[in-house]
Amino acid sequence: MDRRGYVAHLSECPERPVECKYSHLGCRAMVRRSDLERHYRESMDSHLELMDSKLKQTAISHSNSAVFSGRRQFMDAPVGDRSRHDAQLASVPRDPGQDPVESPVSSESFLHRPHALGGALQLQ
Repeated sequence: MDRRGYVAHLSECPERPVECKYSHLGCRAMVRRSDLERHYRESMDSHLELMDSKLKQTAISHSNSAVFSGRRQFMDAPVGDRSRHDAQLASVPRDPGQDPVESPVSSESFLHRPHALGGALQLQ
């Protein structure tokens, strides 16, 4: 077998170990190419759990990003524009068990609440 034939054989060899197509989700299996279909059938439940976990992480990341973005827009807005922001926040349904720090609040209550740095925020 010449070099070119050997390289072609390596990419198709049924005995060569290959990564599972779900490795990006966390599956660590290295399986012979000829056993891949069996691996997918036998590992369907664990692959679904890996997908579920990844979806949850993505949803949490997206949610945290949206919260930060909303706060950033609020803090960058001129004081006169904050009443529009308060109206938007009032329309957001609140979960009664939600952490008060993460709960939507009006600019008025936010600015007058004592903060970690001490005292209420002062607008200049």
